Amino acid sequence: MSAYSVAKNLRDLAMQPQNRVAIVKDQGCLPGLVLFLDNDDPRVVVMALEALRYLSLCPSNRVSMRNEIGMLVSLKAIMTSKDQKACQLANEVHTTLVPAARNTRSRRAGPSGQYFLSGANKNARMITLQISGLTDSSSRFQCEQKLLGTPGVVSFTFDLAKKRCMLRISQNLNVETICQAIAGTKTMTAQQVVKNDVGEEVFLTFGSSPPLSSANKENDMPDYLPEDDDNITIKKGAVARVDDGNGNGNGWINSVTNFISKSFYW
Repeated sequence: MSAYSVAKNLRDLAMQPQNRVAIVKDQGCLPGLVLFLDNDDPRVVVMALEALRYLSLCPSNRVSMRNEIGMLVSLKAIMTSKDQKACQLANEVHTTLVPAARNTRSRRAGPSGQYFLSGANKNARMITLQISGLTDSSSRFQCEQKLLGTPGVVSFTFDLAKKRCMLRISQNLNVETICQAIAGTKTMTAQQVVKNDVGEEVFLTFGSSPPLSSANKENDMPDYLPEDDDNITIKKGAVARVDDGNGNGNGWINSVTNFISKSFYW
């Protein structure tokens, strides 16, 4: 089944009020719709936005949708696009999920250990860490506490299946400092995940101690960065494609197709 067909089926299901809660609660459908927001086919993007609009009409869905990793970032990116229909739909969904009066500057926890500041931040950069020892909710909690205590860490979310953590951090924060903080748990170690010239993932291992200059910079950092959300250029691809563990990029589509066929009557 193609991406367009999956998005269309989800849109058709979301049109029925009795299906909306089940779709959002499913572990694959909502993340997949966010993934579709970065699809190269404008039809897929519009179909995903229509599905999200219907899902957002259910008040009990809005917190989960707002906290879904990549949701607000992708919506903001579409809101600045030249596709008028997509832009209008994204604006409607964003307005529903984020009321105008809502403005917070404090760290808060979302579902599944997602910690973030509201909005994007042009003074931050994204990194990915591979964490050895990140195996369950207990180790995740230990890691969360270390990250929350590291000045310059703006937001983060975990992927326990891959033992990874995606972070948005200050431009001045050295990755070694973060790895040092995680090593402080005594049960976990971290490596940075980067891509080489041919697009292959490689892991960068740091020493046991961060450079002295990095430590000095850390002392001057605020607990969080100011929210400079104006005139932000958000790169396409806020959410990465998740494979099925065998190197195939269709794992999510297959799982959602199975969910649709098994969970709903047509």
